[in-house]
Amino acid sequence: DIDARRGFCVIDCAEDGLDDDLVLDGKIAELRDLTVDEIVAVRVKEGASGGLEAVAPLWRMAGYPEDGDDVRIGNFLGVVRCISPEGHGALQCPEIVAKFGLEASASARVIRECGLKAGDVISFSVRLDEGTKLPWVQMPCWKCCSPAWTTEMGLASRRLALLAAARRQ
Repeated sequence: DIDARRGFCVIDCAEDGLDDDLVLDGKIAELRDLTVDEIVAVRVKEGASGGLEAVAPLWRMAGYPEDGDDVRIGNFLGVVRCISPEGHGALQCPEIVAKFGLEASASARVIRECGLKAGDVISFSVRLDEGTKLPWVQMPCWKCCSPAWTTEMGLASRRLALLAAARRQ
């Protein structure tokens, strides 16, 4: 259930072995970014009343894994830097550059099927192309739905700068 007007949604956690559903308030995530039956990931902690509480960030799964692949949260955190006229994307992720010496790239298919836009903060995994040694973003990726968390992590200013640059192109 999502009740954006009242500022909360309920996450069904039965498949995760939890007895109770998790109530998520509008302080953790932008509820307008969520729809019923989406797959989301969020950390939980024990609250003051003994129940579980959600802790930012909340991640919404974007795209689907290839057949036979497990659904996992990504190993890297980055910002979609730009999307070319052909639909390919480049990601700003210092950890990828440090590890592979190149920026991560997203194919036009990944950009389209994951609904990515310049400035999106995502968690993702990569597949290294054996020939070019280019790290390619794999599906699914996870879109951050917690603007306050991105600000706290210093990602919001990068996101705004990238959005401004994308508008100028």
